[in-house]
Amino acid sequence: MWVGQRVGGQRDIGHYQVLDREGRWVTTVVLPEGVNQIFEIGEDYVLAQVQDRFDVQYLAVYEIHKPNE
Repeated sequence: MWVGQRVGGQRDIGHYQVLDREGRWVTTVVLPEGVNQIFEIGEDYVLAQVQDRFDVQYLAVYEIHKPNE
């Protein structure tokens, strides 16, 4: 499960705490500035809506870099 923590302005989601099925913390995922909605989380990617400084919204796919891989 991913639990969001808003760390920036209203547009920015910021950090996610990732928990396993038993509710134990696994890792923290830091998303780039401007990500304001996540549509899909895959094994190695995140599909998100991003809003730039001109308020233009677009879709972006971000690769998840896992430690020790």
